[in-house]
Amino acid sequence: MFHNKQEKFSLRKYKDGRTDSKLIGATILATGVALSVGASPVFAAVLSNGTDTATVVSDTSKVASTSATTFTDDKNSKTVIVDAVLGKDVAEPTKANQNTGDVDGNDTVNFKTEATVNYKLESDKSLLKTETVEGEKGTVTTPYDKKGIAYDTDGKDYRESTVAKTGAEVTAETGKKDTVEANNKVYEYVRSEVEGADKATYEKTSFNNIEARVSPEGMHNKLGEIDYTKTTGKVYLVEEIADGQYGKFVEANGVTSDEDAVTKWKAGQADAKDFRKENVTLQEGDTVLVMDKDTYAVGDNKKVTTTKKYHSPSFEVENLTYALTKFEASTYLLDEKENVSSEFYRAGADGVFGTADDEKVGGIDRLYKLNDSEGDNIEYGQDYFKGKKKGDSELKNARPADILKNDYHFYYELLKYAEEKARDFGDEAGLAKVIAAKEGLDNFIEEKSKNIDIGYIKKGDNSVEYGYNLGNSFFDNDPERKSYKKDIENIIGDFTIKKENTTKEVDGIIEKTRISTRVFTFLTSDSSDNGSAEYFNNEEIKLQYVAIVTKENMTGELIETLVRNQEFNELTKKGTVTVEEDGTVTVVSPEESVEVKVYKGNTDEEIKGTNERYTITDNDDINFFSTKDITTHNETTYTTKEVMTPIRAYKVMSEAKPVVTHYYREKITKEEAGEVTASKQGSVVIKYVTADGKQLKSEIDKENVTLETKTIVSLYSGETKVGERTDVATVEQNYDTTDKQYPTLVDAETGYTYEYVGLKQGSPAASGKVVEGTTEVVYE
Repeated sequence: MFHNKQEKFSLRKYKDGRTDSKLIGATILATGVALSVGASPVFAAVLSNGTDTATVVSDTSKVASTSATTFTDDKNSKTVIVDAVLGKDVAEPTKANQNTGDVDGNDTVNFKTEATVNYKLESDKSLLKTETVEGEKGTVTTPYDKKGIAYDTDGKDYRESTVAKTGAEVTAETGKKDTVEANNKVYEYVRSEVEGADKATYEKTSFNNIEARVSPEGMHNKLGEIDYTKTTGKVYLVEEIADGQYGKFVEANGVTSDEDAVTKWKAGQADAKDFRKENVTLQEGDTVLVMDKDTYAVGDNKKVTTTKKYHSPSFEVENLTYALTKFEASTYLLDEKENVSSEFYRAGADGVFGTADDEKVGGIDRLYKLNDSEGDNIEYGQDYFKGKKKGDSELKNARPADILKNDYHFYYELLKYAEEKARDFGDEAGLAKVIAAKEGLDNFIEEKSKNIDIGYIKKGDNSVEYGYNLGNSFFDNDPERKSYKKDIENIIGDFTIKKENTTKEVDGIIEKTRISTRVFTFLTSDSSDNGSAEYFNNEEIKLQYVAIVTKENMTGELIETLVRNQEFNELTKKGTVTVEEDGTVTVVSPEESVEVKVYKGNTDEEIKGTNERYTITDNDDINFFSTKDITTHNETTYTTKEVMTPIRAYKVMSEAKPVVTHYYREKITKEEAGEVTASKQGSVVIKYVTADGKQLKSEIDKENVTLETKTIVSLYSGETKVGERTDVATVEQNYDTTDKQYPTLVDAETGYTYEYVGLKQGSPAASGKVVEGTTEVVYE
């Protein structure tokens, strides 16, 4: 998924486990597999999970990112990185992720409905006040899968979302009030309007530095497949290069299927840009399709067997030489010596001579001594060891075994010398044999000293002389009483101490060795009853010729080469790597030598195998060898592939909120009436006239009676006076002048008397309603 580019990244963890710096540039292969050229920090041709061996997977259903493998060309450092190497016959993945089995987790997006409620004046639509009213709350829960190759660092593959809501929907009732107060006035409800009742505010989701309100609800069906009928608006195909990290995008509208998305993604790579806010402005209704890409390699394997036949160079052999130097040592025998002393002392209970409990013995026949022909003190003149016998005076407080050891001290001196040489020569085996011989000699002497009558005589000069009582039954009854030397030599046995100095010269295929051996040898002999021994100090020099029949030294001349290929099931996981421009990788294992067969001359007589050495003797008539060098190596050609799949879809949600508008009109909450005033008046006057028109008299019946009143009413909304109203009231007034119809009437000027005739023609009625103005009732 993450390897279609050679990139520079900021410190972020990618699904192949690498830490790079944030994307700056890329070189893209047709296969989508990362291929880089130039200096590389890779120290091995193949790297995977901290090893120099490719990690081969047998099942692609869940492959960790640690299985990512990097192949680096040994010659030019070109590099191919794949998320997984598939084993032989492993089914190739068809999708970058699969919605199978149990889900691996759930993502949630919370949303809430916040309606903007406007309260407006119905008359001019002016805003009285506004409020935000919370409506429904909800959570979109989307199960996801993290399976397939590099599952642990892959993006999430969504299944169908579910939505849970609480609270009330936004309707015309949202925020509705019978009255509202604004501007110190009171308004009463008239009607409502609702816009965008289904708009909700979603939490923001981050895509790199883009923060957008998006939701996956309704974008996936029950099988987890994307419902492409919902991919409206602009469709952004975005590659997820790591879990929650996004790379390039391609704008591709009208996407109809997964396959169509992949096709359009690839077609748009030339103009693809980073999915960042500098390059993208998401609008409501747009779709973000997240693409996951996994890369893998499948191998074609073969075993290559190469047989090469060579003719070695010719050579000549010198004769072998041998030299030996022998030095014979003296032979020491037992001898007898008479003694005339009649007093003989033995060791007492403490077993030590010269102490208070020594026992004096009566007369003895003679004293038996071990000497050599040259006297009591033996000095050996050999170059290779020297020893000196202790004098009797030096053996004060000795044990019988000490006397016997002193008499046979030559053998101890010999073994001491042999031990020194063994240590000097570094001959561990010879040293072990010398130590064992000394232990055997000690045991022999200790045991024999118990059965021999050993004592001393006192001499005139107060010295002592040790010896053996010849009257002892051991000496009398042992027919080989003089054979201690032979017994001792048999106990010690034969041994050799050796040291070798070796020098070698190599000429072509021939190794000439000069071996000089310094030898110290002790040999027992049965040639006399008394026993004898021979001692040798030898030096042996010899030449040895060895033909070095290794593959390198045998290949003098190539005669023929035979190559055979055969099918091989096991992938080659490490070795020499070659990376082609198309991303194909070939890994060749180191050649293994199956065998190197070497033959005598031109014959078919096989004499040696791989990396052997052939010692040439005097009888050999070989002057050249022939060899068959059979080697094998395994070879795998990896084809790099990719699988790309849209794994989740988001719909870009609106930033807008629902708007509910309630319309109101001003409400009069209080009236205050002012002073009542007459707005209309009427009067009734009675006039008395003669037939010829002379007025005799007039009389007021009603004068300025109120016919109509007006009241000014002050109108208040809340505490604010918002207007006035004039209330008009009609006052019904009647008149009746019939009682003023005098039968006669005297003219004050003339004194004449006039009699009542009736209403003058055209006069209002004698009674009726008072009207505005003056009503004149005329009697004639």
